[in-house]
Amino acid sequence: MAYTSFDITKRVKASGPQNAKLAVVGMAPASEEIAQGIPFVGAAGRRLNAALGAYKISRTNDVYVTNIVEFPIRVGTSIFDLPPYILQKEVERVTRELKEVKPNCVILCGNEPLQVFTGKKGIQKWRGSILPSTIIPGQKCLATVHPAWILRGMFKWEPVFAHIDIKRGIEQSLFPEIRPPKREALTGPSFRTVIDYLRECNEQKRISFDIETSWYTANRPGHIACFGIGYRKDQALCIPFVRQSGVNYWTLEEEAAIWQLLATVLANSKIEKIGHNLAFDWMYMWLAKIYPRFPRICTMLLHHCLYPDFGAAKSEWSAIKPRFDEPGHGLAFVTSHYTETPYYKDDGRQWRPEYGEHAFWAYNCMDVMIPIEVAEKMETEAHEEDVWEYFIEHYMDSFLNSLRMEWFGVAIDIAKRAIAKTELEARVQELQRSIDKTLGWHLNVNSPKQMSALLYKTKGYQPRYKVDKRSGKRSVTSDKYALQHFADKYQDEVLRYIQDLRGVLDLKGDIVEQELGEDGRMHSHYKLGGTDGARWSSVRSILGTGTNLQNVPWRYPIARQLFIPK
Repeated sequence: MAYTSFDITKRVKASGPQNAKLAVVGMAPASEEIAQGIPFVGAAGRRLNAALGAYKISRTNDVYVTNIVEFPIRVGTSIFDLPPYILQKEVERVTRELKEVKPNCVILCGNEPLQVFTGKKGIQKWRGSILPSTIIPGQKCLATVHPAWILRGMFKWEPVFAHIDIKRGIEQSLFPEIRPPKREALTGPSFRTVIDYLRECNEQKRISFDIETSWYTANRPGHIACFGIGYRKDQALCIPFVRQSGVNYWTLEEEAAIWQLLATVLANSKIEKIGHNLAFDWMYMWLAKIYPRFPRICTMLLHHCLYPDFGAAKSEWSAIKPRFDEPGHGLAFVTSHYTETPYYKDDGRQWRPEYGEHAFWAYNCMDVMIPIEVAEKMETEAHEEDVWEYFIEHYMDSFLNSLRMEWFGVAIDIAKRAIAKTELEARVQELQRSIDKTLGWHLNVNSPKQMSALLYKTKGYQPRYKVDKRSGKRSVTSDKYALQHFADKYQDEVLRYIQDLRGVLDLKGDIVEQELGEDGRMHSHYKLGGTDGARWSSVRSILGTGTNLQNVPWRYPIARQLFIPK
């Protein structure tokens, strides 16, 4: 981007003691900082001060505060849009500052400081992680979101910023070195090692397990590539079944013996089973004709029980992408919440030649060890918050029932399904003809471009906007909310036709034409904690069928008549 509107003479110098053990680095000063000549004094700074003050840390006396660049930059741009020679000078300056102060920990607020100091990208992935600086050797850093980002509607991240990240930064400021948790991933084992370890697991009170799959598609589950299991937060074993090349890891006799012993351990009703998104692994075990017993804690569900306002509990196989304005309950976030293990979910998650198979297996072990550590901490927290019994009654007591509902599926009236498809296709054609006749041309009702042209050019309606919470930018929208607004305001007949057509198309694609299992039944996955609250939701199953069943429209009676209650 060509930069034409920045003034390097309007500078805001760093503030705070030269012997501070904690430093905070932002991107650039804004208008209030320019007016007062002090960094972080606007609304974002007040949030930072409140977070520090909650732990009795004085911003003035205890914290060195600075920015990557000392002058303001244009709203909606990044420091990486600056001319490289100017940015380089600013980076050299802030580097000199911190080398002189020598803080034990530098809190990096936002993507730009994260990238400058560590070379990492993606603040929502790396926030909460304790990382070494790549530009100041030996300097410990902790990444967090910028408090200004929270002000742009990301309010669910405020407690994360204040009570996880800032608290951790304060704790890390007590010593200079990075103290990573000890984790031992047992990969590439011998047959004897596997057998001995599984026998050890069979003597434990609680175990964690996790599977990694490969060669899966949207219509069928994949193969189990490896099986991770363990009973300690600092050690786990990965049992590989296939190599990256596709060659079997074991002989047929060895693999049979391993699966038999695994089945014994998992079926042992005296052993509590824990894991993250445990339903995924449980369903795969059923597909392998192994039937685990005693599901004690799914850490994804327990985290949802403790923090239901952090968003829905997303399943691994869900096509719905996580919302960036919600922390969620994925293992990456839970890891950052309860452990000091840096973000690792991109390290060997998939088989790639550049990673090698041992990285894939080590990743599998991490997904075993982390739930052991976080389950213990969350269980203690649930007891302290008096929600443990609620969790057991409303989550884990329903866990197996929800999986049985998915496994056996819902019976579908095939004859009525064919009738419904014919009726809906006729209704689609009728509504499309009405729309095209009224307008005088053919309209694709699912085209945002054509819908915007209709609303704002043809009809001349006052544009409606939506704000991108990530960037803060406004853009004209023709989404369903805008459509509803104009249909109600102007009683516009063609917009009513468009709404009806969209509803029929959704019903046709989401329900009537959904693929069924070989048994002629619809197998949806039922997500406990699938919403902001205790209500369930449903999505496509790893069995290859299913859809969102909680929104079958009542306006079309035949839609609900397709489901046979038996």
